[in-house]
Amino acid sequence: MRGSAARFVARGPGREPVPFKPVKGLALTDQITDRKDRYGALACVQEMQAMFACWKKYDHNEIKCSKELQAFENCHQTYLKERDAYMKRSTSSEGVLGHGSGRKLTARQANVLLKQYPNPR
Repeated sequence: MRGSAARFVARGPGREPVPFKPVKGLALTDQITDRKDRYGALACVQEMQAMFACWKKYDHNEIKCSKELQAFENCHQTYLKERDAYMKRSTSSEGVLGHGSGRKLTARQANVLLKQYPNPR
């Protein structure tokens, strides 16, 4: 019994590892794509949903839904101000490459560096 139980528990010989076959050359590209900005993904969604629900309830009557409409417009205006301030902050420091410790490079800064030091083909 002891020998038969050891046969099921013991590990057998390992399989051969699958060889790695690169499809493309293993080199970095000379540019990276610019990711979307953090602002703009989900701005004023709750206010918009409240406005649409009110429109549906009152058959698109803007007079009865003026409170929800005003809340959405206020939210949108604050979003635009915050987005402009964010864009101004991010573009004001784009000219300085690697300024400060622990800061991340923007896509534009990384592209400038990649153009300065291209990969040999």
